Amino acid sequence: MTAKVKVKPVHPWFLSGWAKGSIFLLGILLYLQTITYDYTLDDAIVIYENQFTTSGIKGIGDILGHDTFYGFFKEAGKSQLVSGGRYRPLSLIFFAIEWQLFGRSPGAGHALNLLLYGLLCLMVYLAVERLLAPSVPSRIRYPAAWITAILFAAHPVHTEAVANIKGMDEILALLACLFALYLAFKKIPGNRNVFFAGLIFLLGLLAKENAITWVAVIPVAYVLMGNQRWSTGIRLAGPWLAAAAVYLILRQSVLEPGSGQPVTELMNNPFLKWNGSGYVPMNLSERLGTTGVTWLQYLRLMVFPHPLTHDYYPRQVAIHTMTSPAALTGWLLYLAMAAGVIYFWKKQKVVSFGLAYYLITFSIVSNLIIPIGTNMSERFLFMPGLGILLIAGYYWALWIDKVNSRMPWVVLGLLVLAYGMKTVVRNTAWKDNFTLFKTDIAVSSNSAKLNNALGGELSVQAAKLTDETKRNEMLNQAIPLLQKALEIHPTYRNALLLLGNTYFYLARYEEAIASYQKALAISPGYREAEDNLQLAYREGGKYFGEKANDIPKALTYLQQAYTLKSNDYETLRLLGVAYGISGNTTEAVIYFQKALDEKPDDTEAMFNYGTALLNSGQTEKGNQYIQKAIEKNPEIKKRYGME
Repeated sequence: MTAKVKVKPVHPWFLSGWAKGSIFLLGILLYLQTITYDYTLDDAIVIYENQFTTSGIKGIGDILGHDTFYGFFKEAGKSQLVSGGRYRPLSLIFFAIEWQLFGRSPGAGHALNLLLYGLLCLMVYLAVERLLAPSVPSRIRYPAAWITAILFAAHPVHTEAVANIKGMDEILALLACLFALYLAFKKIPGNRNVFFAGLIFLLGLLAKENAITWVAVIPVAYVLMGNQRWSTGIRLAGPWLAAAAVYLILRQSVLEPGSGQPVTELMNNPFLKWNGSGYVPMNLSERLGTTGVTWLQYLRLMVFPHPLTHDYYPRQVAIHTMTSPAALTGWLLYLAMAAGVIYFWKKQKVVSFGLAYYLITFSIVSNLIIPIGTNMSERFLFMPGLGILLIAGYYWALWIDKVNSRMPWVVLGLLVLAYGMKTVVRNTAWKDNFTLFKTDIAVSSNSAKLNNALGGELSVQAAKLTDETKRNEMLNQAIPLLQKALEIHPTYRNALLLLGNTYFYLARYEEAIASYQKALAISPGYREAEDNLQLAYREGGKYFGEKANDIPKALTYLQQAYTLKSNDYETLRLLGVAYGISGNTTEAVIYFQKALDEKPDDTEAMFNYGTALLNSGQTEKGNQYIQKAIEKNPEIKKRYGME
C-alpha cells in the first residue's frame, strides 16, 4: 500500500464573504476622504469645461463621435496636440450622466470613483483566483489572489488614478479587462463566456486605449496559466481580437487624421532639447537613456512609492545618455525581466506570466513604441503594476504555506499598513489644484509645467483677494516660479502669458507688455496674449494718466491699445479724457464721439461727448448732448458736481 499524502486545505476564511468584503472595503476606506475634494488637473478637460459632458445625456452622441478632448478645445486640430489623439468615450459618458443627475458636483464624481475602485480591487481577487486555478493548488491560489488584491488596494502609486476623478478611465479599463479575463477563465477551453469576454473587453478599450495590450496578454494567459497550446490560446483570444478590430475601426472613423509632422512643443514631446535658439530632437542615445531612467523609476515606485508626484514633465526627468548608470540599470533590468519570462516559462509559470503581463501592458506607455507626451506618470503603473503585485502575492502565499509561523502575516500587515498610511496622506494633496501644486513642487521642482501651474494658480488666487498686502505677496511668489518655467522651457507661451498677467495685476505694465509681446513673437495669433496685451496698454495708459500724471506716455499706451482694438469703449473714453487734459480738444471730440458710437444709449458717453463739444467751442451742440444725458439720468448732475 502507498501512503496518502495529506494535502493542506484552503483556509475557509479565503472562501468566505469576509475575504471579498475586506478587499472591497479597504479600497473604499483608503480614499473615503476624497469625497469632499474638488476637481483637479484634467477634470476641466473631460468634465466641467467640456461642452459635451456638461450637456448631460444629450451630449452622449457627440462624445461618441469626437476625440475625447474636442469638447474642451471646441475646435478642430487642437485635439491632436498630443500625438495620436485620444478616443475614450466611456468615462465621458459616465461624467455626462453624472452631470445630468447632479450638475457640477465633484463629490459625486469622487464617490463613483470610490465605488468603482472598490469593485476593481474585488475583481483583482476574483480574476487572479480564476487565472491561477488551472495551475496552482487552491491552498496557494486563494491566499495569493487575496494578498495580490490587498496590495493592489493599498498601493500608494494608485492615488493619482483614484483621487483624480478623470482617472476613472484607468479604473474602467482595468476593471473591464479583469472582468473579461474572469469570464474567459471561468471554464477552459472555451464556452459562450469567451464571447461575452470580448464584449466586456470592448468596453475596456472604449475606456482607455492602453487596454489594447490585452490582445497579447490573453493568449499568453491561456498558454501559460490555462495550459493550452498556442493554437488554442490564439483561437480562444478571437473575440478579444475582434473587439480590438471594432475599436480601431471606430477610433479611426472618429479621430481627425494627424498631420504627420512631429510634435515640436516640449510640453507634448519630452524628447526635444534646446540648442540655444530652438528645439531639436534628442539623439538616439539621449532618447534611449532618458527612457531607461524612467523605466528604473517605475520599478522603484512599485517597491518604494516615495516621494510621489503627479508631474514628471521636462525637465523633472533630466536628459540622460546610454552611458548613464541609471539608464543602463533600467535597460538591463527590463531585459532581465524579458529573459525571466522565458527562463521561468516552465519552472514558475506565475512568475513568467507576471513578468510578461507587466512588460506587455507597460509597452504602450514606455515611450519606446508610442510617444505619450510626457516622460512618465505614476498613473501609467495602474495597469502594468498588477503583474508585479501578482508575483509578490504568489510568493507570499508560498511563504505562508511553507512556514508554520505568523511572520509572513506580520510582515504583510506592516507593509499594507505602511502603504495604506502613505495612500491616505498622499490623498490630501488632491484636495484641489492649489493644494496639489503646492505639495508637488517640493518633488517636481524642475518641471516647467508644474512651476508654470503653481505660478499661474498663485496669480489667479491672488487676483481674487481684497487684502492688497496678501494679494501682492502671492503675486510676487508667482513671478520666480513662472520665470523658472521659462528658464527650463524658453518658448513656453503659456508661462509668458501668465507672467504677463501677474505683472498686470501688480500694475507693472511695461513688464506685462513685454511678456505678452514675447508670447506673440513665439506664437503669432495667440488670442489670449493679444487680448491681454490690449488690456495692458489700456490700463497702463490709464495708470500713467491718472496716477503718474504722464499724459504723453498715457497717450502712447492708449494709442497702442486703440490700434489693437479700435472698438473698445473704455480705450476710446480714456483717449478722449487724455486728449482733453492735454488741451487737444479736436482729438478729444473725435474719440468721445467714437465712444458714443459704441454705446449710443450710455448717458456717461453722451455727457463726455457734450463736454468735449463745449470745450471745442461747439456750445449749442454740446449743451444738447449734456441735457439729453441729464434727462435720461438725473444722477449724472450729482456725479459731475453740477448741483
